[in-house]
Amino acid sequence: FLMGSYMSFSAGLAAFITARPIILMEQDIIAGKNIRFFSLAAKYIFTGFDVPYRGINKNRNVFTGHFIGSHAEPHSNGKLIFNNTRPVILICGGSQGAFNMFKHIYEILNDIDKYNILIVGSKLKNEVTENEYVRMIPFTEDMGSLYYQADIIISRAGAMSLAEIYNSGKPAIFIPLPSAADNHQQKNIDYYVKKTHNITSLNENSLSKERIISLIEKYINNKSDTMIIENTDKIIKETLHYV
Repeated sequence: FLMGSYMSFSAGLAAFITARPIILMEQDIIAGKNIRFFSLAAKYIFTGFDVPYRGINKNRNVFTGHFIGSHAEPHSNGKLIFNNTRPVILICGGSQGAFNMFKHIYEILNDIDKYNILIVGSKLKNEVTENEYVRMIPFTEDMGSLYYQADIIISRAGAMSLAEIYNSGKPAIFIPLPSAADNHQQKNIDYYVKKTHNITSLNENSLSKERIISLIEKYINNKSDTMIIENTDKIIKETLHYV
């Protein structure tokens, strides 16, 4: 069972030589080189996106979507990161650290004294000054509780990050990794932008303070409208139930 990383090649080659069945899983919207290569011998290719994949036999392609663990479902664990009413901006960078993205966003937001900033998975440890409005978490398996507390999420656009954040229903700003193979992160987010109005994609090389702040303010202002609609829907459903 191969997920397409560079380590997949030797395992796939061993499976091919010893006549073991091969099953592939491609989470991104663009199939990587290893996936395309071994798809010629694979029994099944499970894919995270419901689109045609270049270089993959469509008769062996099985659309599964992305599997989100219970740890990533939004939930309250009873522990608040911040003890104030400022909007919480969650910044998460994915498996590759996203140093450039973190540094740029942190410098923009840290100058504005009106947000809580929660940074997860960054290598900025020596450059971030923590206080009551700024917190850093190097790693956590309980992302669902952070999604729950966040008002806005800023993230890279890896397939699993996208799926989890989209599932959370929170507004989000995605900044795809510019060096991603085949520009797959940008293409991942392009797919999701068509599905909802509360996520935006920005190019890392042209980030501006004005654009970031205007998007954050837009999503914060829209949040109250969303809450009113959700509460209204809840009242209607409860009323219908009792009727």
